[in-house]
Amino acid sequence: MTRIPSGLWEPTTDPRIRAVVAMAPWNAPIFGKEGLQQLKIPALVMVGSADPVTIPERDAYPVYEYLGSSSKYLMVLENAGHFIFVDECSELLRRFDMFDICSDKVWDMARAHDLINHMITAFLLAKIDNDPVAEEALAPDAVNYRAVRYRVSECEPDSNG
Repeated sequence: MTRIPSGLWEPTTDPRIRAVVAMAPWNAPIFGKEGLQQLKIPALVMVGSADPVTIPERDAYPVYEYLGSSSKYLMVLENAGHFIFVDECSELLRRFDMFDICSDKVWDMARAHDLINHMITAFLLAKIDNDPVAEEALAPDAVNYRAVRYRVSECEPDSNG
């Protein structure tokens, strides 16, 4: 008979992964605080504040708060919904009246994608390539965009693990 494991499962990490970008991370409670604290690599968490699927208070905010990384970032697109991170609508999706799954009620998708791409590029260049210019672009005073909330937590790693 198979026994259901208790506690944290064995990690399935890959040492080649040196940074994580989580766009609308879903269902943080399944990982729990203890599980999320195991992630020690730099992380960028992005979410829309009006996301009804990845509810920020239940999912993205706890992911950001509980991550064990000494280098973590949170970017919140104010009033953006869940599909802010997907491709803009193709002609086919428009024809089939599926605009809801490839658009946002508030944000211009091209503008949102420019900001998202800028932040992800700066994050990956800073954390993987140690690019000092990219690191400067991640500084809170450099991320001063209308309708974007941004938090940074850069600290010494926790000595408890």
